[in-house]
Amino acid sequence: MLNTIAALTATNSLRINSKRLMQMMADMGAIGALPNGGVRRLAFSPEDRQGRQLAQRWMEAAGMTVGIDTAGNMIGRYAGRFPHAPALATGSHLDTVP
Repeated sequence: MLNTIAALTATNSLRINSKRLMQMMADMGAIGALPNGGVRRLAFSPEDRQGRQLAQRWMEAAGMTVGIDTAGNMIGRYAGRFPHAPALATGSHLDTVP
């Protein structure tokens, strides 16, 4: 497997460190790991909280500001170069569904 994968865009190149990515996936996957395979991080469980704390550390290390809204959603934000430009939003979840 390549150590670094490059994806070209119109204005720059994005480099992904595959070793770091795989380590991050392993670190998150270890939280709530089941003895016979799989992962369980039910919403609002201690494992869910640990997963959120890990994700928050990663986001802050990447330079994001991180907040949590009243519904418990974690929101990371990069300040853009153009403050009045429209925002780009994406979402996911860290808990699991049985």
